Parts: sequence; C-alpha cells; structure tokens
Amino acid sequence: YSSISIDFGDGNSTSALNSTHRYDTTGILFPSLNMTQASTNCKVTIRDTLYIFDVKARISVKPLSGCTPITSTLVNKSEGYSSYLWIVNNNTGPALDSFETSFNQAGIYPIQLIIDSPEGCKDTINKDIEVFPLPDIVAIKDTGLCIGDSIELFASGGIDYQWNPIEFLSTPKSARTLAFPDTSTLYSVNVTDSKGCKASVQVHVDVQQVPSPSFLKDTNLIIGERLQLNARAGFNLIYRWRPPDGLSCTNCSDPIAQPLNTTRYYVNISDPLGCFSVQDSILIEVKEAYSLDVPNGFSPNNDGVNDVIYAKGWGLKELIAFRIYNRFGEMVFESTDFNVGWDGKYKNELQNIETYVYTVEALTYGDEVISKKGNISLLR
Repeated sequence: YSSISIDFGDGNSTSALNSTHRYDTTGILFPSLNMTQASTNCKVTIRDTLYIFDVKARISVKPLSGCTPITSTLVNKSEGYSSYLWIVNNNTGPALDSFETSFNQAGIYPIQLIIDSPEGCKDTINKDIEVFPLPDIVAIKDTGLCIGDSIELFASGGIDYQWNPIEFLSTPKSARTLAFPDTSTLYSVNVTDSKGCKASVQVHVDVQQVPSPSFLKDTNLIIGERLQLNARAGFNLIYRWRPPDGLSCTNCSDPIAQPLNTTRYYVNISDPLGCFSVQDSILIEVKEAYSLDVPNGFSPNNDGVNDVIYAKGWGLKELIAFRIYNRFGEMVFESTDFNVGWDGKYKNELQNIETYVYTVEALTYGDEVISKKGNISLLR
C-alpha cells in the first residue's frame, strides 16, 4: 500500500504505524486503519470498536489546612467505582465514604484514595493536609513589684497580641506593655501568628503591699507564763524578732514568748523584694509571784467536770513530786508532771469516797523549792 493512516475515532489520526494514543473522552469509539494502493486506487479500511469507561477519583478534604489540633472531614466523591481504599498518613483508613480524621501535631499528612471500577479500571488521587504549629510564645516569667511601681510585660512568637485584664496596662494590644497593677494580678497574653494560629500563656505579677502589722499592746505576765505574739502583716513577708531570749522562734510572725525578765521585744517586717521595712515592739513586764496549790476535793465520775486533780500554781518551773496517800498510808498516786493529775484510780480501780493526804514539791523560776501538804476529798 502506498499510504496508511490510523483514525483513532476521537477526531485524531496519524500516519505512523507504531503509535500510542491517549484517550481523554469516554464512551464507544470506532477507530479504523485506512490503507490505499495508489496504482490501482484500491482502498481498504479495517474498523474496530473501543469502549472507554469513565473512572475518576475525586475527594473533598475540609479543611485542607489549619492550626494544631485539626479535624478534617474526608468525603469520597469519585465516579464509576465499585470499590475504594483510603490511605491516611500511610495507614489504611476506614471503609467509609465520609469520615473525620484528627491530627494533634504540626506537619504534612498525606491522604490518598484508590478506586477500582467493575471493568478493572483504577484511579488514584492524592492530597496533603497541612497542620500548622501553634505560636511558640516566649514571655516574661512570673515576677513581682512594689505597689506604686511599674514593670514591662513582654511576649514574642506572633504578629498580634492581646493582654488581659487590660486594666493598669499601657498598651494591651502590643507585644510589650507597661503594667502598674495595685494588687497581685494574673495576666494572660493571647498571641496570633501569621497563619492565624492562636496560643496563650499566663504571667503572675505579685504586688507587694505595705505591711500593716497588728500588734498586742504592752502587757504583763507572771514569771513562767507564756504569751503568743502576733505580728502577721500579710503573706510572703520576712520577720526578724529580737532579742531571741524566751521566744519559740525569731523568724516567724507569731512566736510564743516566755520571758523570765521584763523584756521589750522588737520585730522588723520586710518583703523579699525589698520594697518596705517596718518595725514595732511590745513590752512584756514580768512579775515574780510564786504559789503552789492543790484543790481540796474532786469528783471522778466521768461527767467532764473536776474529774482529775492537779497540782498547779504560779511561777513554777518544775514539779518535783506530787504524791497522794490513802488513810492507810499507802501511796495511790505520784507525778512529776504538772499536766498529769490523779483520776481517782489506783491499780486501775476507782478508789472509795474518803479523805486522802497529799504532799507536793515544786521548783520555782527563782530556783527555790516550795512544798505543801494537805487533805483531798474524793467525792461522787
């Protein structure tokens, strides 16, 4: 044949015998091979039928990008398929036409859908979900200032800033703002970056107020008595008491004082920031008075009233011995502790109603021994 041509059936043709053609249409086409012999003008046409099926993979991903964390909805909108397979971030997805998938970390996550038609045709579509990180905020650490002072708050990591609460701030919409609060305040700054992602951090500003101590007035004690001093003037303050003699602590707000001589105690109150320092004092006049007493009766009947008998007195430093005897001269009780008294029992048995004899010796804060003896009536 002197000439040969191929009609692909879609409006395209070629004279090349060995050729490859891509069909972009669907339906039934009729390609043909046309041959002509010039000398005889003989023409031969060979026709065929070509069936082209429409198989198109399509997906909808919304949103396709966003800030951490993100939840996207994936929908299969393909045509001409009989089966499909989702691949989400390199893992097999659910066998659903529509579902949600979430990502909690920044990154690019591949989404792929593979479809098959009943005729064995395949198509694949790929998309990426981009997850943006939240702003990496660098801000001032928790801090403090003296009342009446100001401090600059600052943050970075974005393009838009909003500080709250806005009271006592010079420029609450700036990365840097001057704060002058009159009370301790917890500030938060909301930061937005160029992707529209938002994050926030908090900054606590402790405002040191002027200490306002509440003192006891000057007072007096009998030697050996105790008195709790209270100079509490607020929180997070530093206390220094002097002199240390007779105090349970010198760096607390409320030491217990037990002076043996008339003493004026001084306290200095300051704060860790060095904003303020106040002083005051209290005079405790100590009187020397000594006594040793034992009640003349008690009623150990468990009614909560006068059930135990004690040796007590003024100006006593130590109980040397408190002894009680029955009418036969047998000792039924002994103690060397002012806080331990007789409950009317001897050898775990409640004793009879009668009169008992006691002897008691104690050492005073003047280092003198005083003693006493007498009778006790056990009543019911």
